[in-house]
Amino acid sequence: MARFWVSGSIVNNDLNKLRHMDLTGVDGIELAMYRDLAEVSEAVAWAQGAGIAYGFHHPLIKDPAFARDLGVQWFALSKELSSHDRVLRAAALSWVEDSLELAHDLGGQHLVVHAPTKIRDLDSPPITEDDCRALVTQTLSHLDHLAEKTGVQILIESDGPNPYYMTPGSLVELVAPYPHLAHCLDTMHFAVFTGKYGYRCTVEELTVAAAPYTASIHLSNTISPSGSGTDLRPPGSQHLRLPVHPDQDPADGWIDIQAVVSEVTQQNPDCLLIMEHIPYRDCDLQALAAWGRDPHGYASEAIDWVRKLARGNESDMAGNGL
Repeated sequence: MARFWVSGSIVNNDLNKLRHMDLTGVDGIELAMYRDLAEVSEAVAWAQGAGIAYGFHHPLIKDPAFARDLGVQWFALSKELSSHDRVLRAAALSWVEDSLELAHDLGGQHLVVHAPTKIRDLDSPPITEDDCRALVTQTLSHLDHLAEKTGVQILIESDGPNPYYMTPGSLVELVAPYPHLAHCLDTMHFAVFTGKYGYRCTVEELTVAAAPYTASIHLSNTISPSGSGTDLRPPGSQHLRLPVHPDQDPADGWIDIQAVVSEVTQQNPDCLLIMEHIPYRDCDLQALAAWGRDPHGYASEAIDWVRKLARGNESDMAGNGL
């Protein structure tokens, strides 16, 4: 049976809000992006006291001094694991090693990292395909070794856009050869990949290929540009990002969350279903208001629905595959 987790991001990793979180039916929490070790340790102590499992998402500690010294925004640096820039790549890998050691010391179940590195200009990438694949392979091999050494599983959350890793087969290459790595499927990433960034495949094709290697699903939803229904995105926003909810009809361009969950859990019944987003951005709140939905009620209904999906008791889950 799948396990229902939440991400600390649904309360912006706020320790005070964590303490007041409703943990009914929650099996675990994914923690990330605290100011210092004391805050990480406090979050872990809270999870232990609540009797729930916990894992981590890199970076555990945000805005390190070495990122500022490099003149790089800290969150961007966390995604430079296979960068063609030698200095950035070395710093990013060293940072992951620190996070992994901390995850081990604090008893974390896993560590999620983003890979491969984004290549933002798809028309003229600053690195050849052979060089890019060599760097990604080198990085993943190193991560696999670190995961074996520490005993903490590393989950690769596929990142993008990258013109050399934009097919179901290339997605599998990120985890299949490495026994200590697994895939973290982010539903909104898949929608943006196949919509905004024009990957040559569908969300369904990516999900089917990744399912045998997928250990967790980060759950949020967006309307694909190819959707036939009303586009709820406010003018000027890049994309809408809302909690997954039973009102989101795939016929309107939403990802078919039930189908994604069904496909993955058939391959991995112990998969973690991680609620990763609760509406707080202005564009999300504006969209919900325009749609006639109350943000608080919508979030509560979303959490209840994911809990049902994890327990396998959603009435029409059975047989709903991709």
